[in-house]
Amino acid sequence: AAVKVQAAYRRSMTIDDLERRGLTTAAHRNRIRERKSRKTAFTAGEDVPELFRFCGIGLLFGDATGENRDEVAAREKARWKEQRALKQAKESQKRQFKMRKGKSNRLMESVEVVD
Repeated sequence: AAVKVQAAYRRSMTIDDLERRGLTTAAHRNRIRERKSRKTAFTAGEDVPELFRFCGIGLLFGDATGENRDEVAAREKARWKEQRALKQAKESQKRQFKMRKGKSNRLMESVEVVD
């Protein structure tokens, strides 16, 4: 367990060092941006131009739904779980395949010995 803690600490220190130098990958920058966006309050949809987010004109650009980001995420997660359950059910059904016993053309001979 101590080795895993040390490895996690070293990884964290290395990532922090690379961030200070400005050497990050696109995936890492996207992850940081996503984490920051979760912390901020959701005010308007991303499809609304920046200037129009401050007035009612944003309603013309699809911001009239008033959906909460948490509700949308919960819906997507539920849909994802449902798809995953269907996929697992399909896979388990595939694993339950049993070979059929067909008729065989075997000839069984027997010999009877009489005293």
